[in-house]
Amino acid sequence: MRCRKANELLVPYLDKELSGDAVLRLEKHLHTCVSCRVRLSEYRKLDTMLKVRETIEMPDWMRERIRHQIRMHEPQRLAIRRRWNLQTVPITLALLLSMYIGTLIGIKTFTVAATEPAGEPEIIAYGETTIFDLAYMNGENHE
Repeated sequence: MRCRKANELLVPYLDKELSGDAVLRLEKHLHTCVSCRVRLSEYRKLDTMLKVRETIEMPDWMRERIRHQIRMHEPQRLAIRRRWNLQTVPITLALLLSMYIGTLIGIKTFTVAATEPAGEPEIIAYGETTIFDLAYMNGENHE
């Protein structure tokens, strides 16, 4: 086990949240690694300090001030949430429509490519759109 993985497991190890196999691998690593043992002892010291320390009660004025701030920001939070909910419908519809149109174009292109006679079709290009010469596709020869 590497030190990085061992460091991730130290707190769950102290809280007795690890399975038997993980405990064995961590203890084997701790037996050979001085830096991880030092870190474990620091965590144990911190744990005992936190357990001994008295819990401080929040003053009533502070609790009321926090509640007041929450009430003041609630309409703004709800407006943002509503806006996102309203935007998800058109975004979803636009994505579905673009996927549908893309599928139709792909099917049409595949069908045209599969049924084309040998030779190169005459292409007329308008901006980004390419249109095949219908006469050529219908088998009419202008030569």
